[in-house]
This record gives sequence, structure tokens and C-alpha cells, in this order.
Amino acid sequence: MEVDPVTRLTRGLQATQYSERQRAILETATLLKNADRETLNNGVFLLADAWRDSSDSFTKTIILKALTILVTTAAAAESINAAIVVAKVKVVMLSNDYAARALTLRLYGLLAHLVDDNIEMHHVIIESLESKNPLEYNAAIFATDKSAKTSMFLREIVAKISYIVDQQGPDTCTKLIRILSHMHRDSKAAREIQTLSSILSTTLNELIAVSCLENLASLARVAAHHFKEIDLQRISLILNPTVQIDRMEKSQLPKLSKAVELLAILCKTRRFAQYVFSTGGNNNIGESVGSVSADVLVTLILKCEDQDAVASCCALYCLMMEFRKDDNLRRDALERICYFLRSCNDKDREKCIAAAVVVSKILPHIYTQLVISTTHNLSQLVFNEPLAFKAFKVRRNVFQKKHAKKFFCR
Repeated sequence: MEVDPVTRLTRGLQATQYSERQRAILETATLLKNADRETLNNGVFLLADAWRDSSDSFTKTIILKALTILVTTAAAAESINAAIVVAKVKVVMLSNDYAARALTLRLYGLLAHLVDDNIEMHHVIIESLESKNPLEYNAAIFATDKSAKTSMFLREIVAKISYIVDQQGPDTCTKLIRILSHMHRDSKAAREIQTLSSILSTTLNELIAVSCLENLASLARVAAHHFKEIDLQRISLILNPTVQIDRMEKSQLPKLSKAVELLAILCKTRRFAQYVFSTGGNNNIGESVGSVSADVLVTLILKCEDQDAVASCCALYCLMMEFRKDDNLRRDALERICYFLRSCNDKDREKCIAAAVVVSKILPHIYTQLVISTTHNLSQLVFNEPLAFKAFKVRRNVFQKKHAKKFFCR
């Protein structure tokens, strides 16, 4: 009986001989070209997992060749869920292995036309343009070129290229300048953002403000590069710490939660985060921008009833902790999140689950201590929910192995 490609690939990756693993990867890629969507994606996800787990650069090179075979096949390319592949391999960019980082950047470039605008991926590519290692630097140029052809690439890439061109030789300069010809200039999106931001700063009507924030969030997902500092200032002022959230009416909470949702999208980019989370006057638009406080976000988490709003508040809160890299703030974050999850009841069950999932993704080291700490007895209501079971139970072993030792030994 003929063995299906996914089973063959699984057995091949488990083979003891090095050559058998490499042969299985390349042979499976050829077989997957004509496979159905489910089989194709299962095979591609196995390759992505092998990429993430392998410490061997040559294995990554073979996997890159296999994925190139699939991506260059029109029928197969349309069926590949590239977003999940990018999510699986992104952890490699945190390693100190330049070869692995360079190969991952080339994988990003290969998949660029299959992935919707991914702010996190673009940010990693831009950061890699500053690498001193030629292998990673050239791979970053390749990824930038491919991404700029097909997506609304971040505005800061223009300034980055202008800066780098002055420091490089003619060959590299030619590659960088060619990238600029691919940049999308969506003036319509820029005008929409400017108009909505202006209305937001002048209106006193809560419904109009909520509508503006919803539309700005939609634009931020596909055209974040068009947001300017003044736009961030107007949005951040909604969450000014002088705002007395405890005294606000329930009808005013949607505006605050929508502002948090928008900032959570934008602050995935470091350039935006430094404006929103700065605690001093080191930014270009004054101290008022660094006005989003942890107290405001925690109060919103407790007061909001909408699950998505709680998840957005928790996401922005975690991004703030990660950006400021303050141990006292992180301990405070752990205590607050533990308190919130420990005290949840039937009414707050969905909010607790939403918060738990966000924490597990953004602050895995805090999540690890949250799960295995003996000083915090989490409510059984959280563990009884299917989504929470997935978030806590399934992820617990992985995070314990990867992060627990590092967390408790520092």
C-alpha cells in the first residue's frame, strides 16, 4: 500500500541517518506538489517544525529548497498557509546563529507574496539590515526586496535605506535603491488616517470617536507605516493617566477599549512603541505621548466586559512590560495578572481565558511562573474551559522546558 507524503516525511525526519532525512525532505516536496490542501499544509507545517527545531544549517538549506519547489508551483502556492509557517519559524530569529537567521530571512522573502502585511515580520527584516554579518545582511536585503514588491512595507524602510546607502559600496547600494522602486505609496490610506485622526482629536461624541478608532484599527493592520507621531499622540491622550476611569460611565468604556486595541496593533512596531511607552521626554513629540500607564490598562481589564477588549488591554499591557524591561514592573505585572485570574468568577470566565492566552504568547516567562507558581492558586474555572485548557495545559510543558530554568536561574 502506498504511503501518503506526510507519513513518509514524518518517518524520514525521524530517521537516524543524516542522508535519509535530507532525501525524505526533497522527495516529499515533489510528492506534495499535487496533494490536496490539507495534506499539503500538514507537510509544510512539518517542514516548518523541523526548521524551528533543527540546529543544523544544512538541514534548513534543504528545507528551503523543498519549500521553494512548492512555492514556485502555482497550484501548491495558492494552498499554502504561509502565515502559520512564519509564526512557527520566527523564534529562530532570536538565536545567535547568523547562518540560521540568514536562512530564515530568505524564507521570509520566499513567502512574502503569500503573507498579508505582517508588521512583526517586516520589523525583523528592517532590524536585520543593521547586522554586521554579511550573510545575514545580504539575506535581509533579499527579504526586503521581495516584501516591498508585494506588500505595504513599513514607511521607516525608506529612511533606513537612505542611511545605509551612504555606508555601503556600489553593488550593495544598487540592490538597496532597486528596493525603493517596489514601495507602495498609498496616498488614499494616508489621507484617511489623517482625516480620522483629526476628527478624533476634536469630537466630543463617543460614538463618532469609537467609529474613528475602529476604522483606524482596520487601517493599522494593513498600512501602519502611514501613521505619524501626531496620530499616536492623539490616540495616547485618550488613555492619559489623569483620566478617572473609575468614575467613568459604562458608555465611555468602548472608546477607551478601542484606543487600546489600536495601540496594541501599532506598538508591535518598536518605533511606535518608543513613542507610546516612553516615560521621559526623550521622544520627538514631548512627554505627553508616554502617557499610557499600567494603572489605566489594569483598571480597564477589570472594568471591560467584552472579551476582545480585555485581550487587547492585556496585549498592550504585556507589550509595555516587555518594552520597558523593568524587573519591578514585570513583577508587578505578574502579581496583577495572577490576582485577576485567581479572582475570576462565572461572570468573568471568558475575560480570564482571553487574558491567559495573551500572556502565554507575549510574556512566556511570566506565563511560566504564573502556571507553575505554588504561591498563586488559580481559579479552577479557568482550567475547566476548553480554550483555557489549550492555553494552559498544552502550552505548560513547552514553556516549562524552554523558560523555567532560565527564569529561575537569573
